[in-house]
Amino acid sequence: MPIIAPADQTPVRVSGFQEQLQIWAKAKPEEQKAALLFASFVTTPEVAKRHIAEFGSPSAVAGVLPPEGHPITTEMTKWLQGEVKLYLPTDQALPQELVNAFFQAQDGMIIGSLTPEAACAQIQKAVDQYKAARK
Repeated sequence: MPIIAPADQTPVRVSGFQEQLQIWAKAKPEEQKAALLFASFVTTPEVAKRHIAEFGSPSAVAGVLPPEGHPITTEMTKWLQGEVKLYLPTDQALPQELVNAFFQAQDGMIIGSLTPEAACAQIQKAVDQYKAARK
């Protein structure tokens, strides 16, 4: 079955998101250091090239292209190297502004810059702003 993308909308775009490595702010310093070293290691061009087939998504490492036999990733790479842009999926059935607020709050909690209560307040503020703009 063919992949029907990108959409026939303007701007031309496809649903997607970047892969992330997140490090828990409350992890022990030696664990955080090990995680950063691992992230540095897996994003070196030689390691990224060697393991791109297992990764399953286009790589952000310059010069690392999908291997033969990966038509979906190859097509996505072509789109992203051209004029096609990404937009975050709205699989939470929320408008894009609220999805963005959710992910920002989630990331803030993971890195320890937001408490759960502050994250909830940040999301609620985004909801209130969204509703107010549409009255």
